[in-house]
Amino acid sequence: MKFAYIRLMIKASLFWLIFGSTTGIILFLQRKYINVPLYILPSHSHIILVGFLIQFIFGVAFWMFPRMPGGVFTSPSKGWLIFALINLGTLTRGIFEPIFQKSEIVFWFAFLGGIMQFFSIFIGALEISKRVRNPSYS
Repeated sequence: MKFAYIRLMIKASLFWLIFGSTTGIILFLQRKYINVPLYILPSHSHIILVGFLIQFIFGVAFWMFPRMPGGVFTSPSKGWLIFALINLGTLTRGIFEPIFQKSEIVFWFAFLGGIMQFFSIFIGALEISKRVRNPSYS
């Protein structure tokens, strides 16, 4: 299906928005009513900023920015790679970051999630930057 990764990026970003808002409610209730010793603020931040905002920006940019010179869109394989890395990284970081102080291996899983997020943002920024060019007024 053409542009399936773009639609899934936007839908997945909306999922992360709902999930991130839920963690925000838990953070608020944790102050007074919930005695859970998990530190979920970094996870909440990464879910909202990377899982929702960055992924939404990438999805809309791939959808709306003009084609690259020669009429070529972002290759579907790079689009799927960005989609997979940003979602796996956010999921991994969301699960392991609240408990990364429990053991060394859990710390490295959280770190791996951050690396996946970094590379998805790096590759996505490179792909979008290819599409940004001066307008032609002729």
